[in-house]
Amino acid sequence: MGAPSPAIENFIHTSIITDETVFKEYVEDARKHPDELDIKNAQEFAVKMIKKIYS
Repeated sequence: MGAPSPAIENFIHTSIITDETVFKEYVEDARKHPDELDIKNAQEFAVKMIKKIYS
């Protein structure tokens, strides 16, 4: 997961999460990404795919 661009935030706000309180919570959380866990998960996924390709 990564932090959405302003255009994506606007789309999400106007089309998906229209409630102001819920959207504010979403944005606060989304802007914290990618975090260490996201990076770790991406690395593990990449290793898994590379192993799958070469096995």
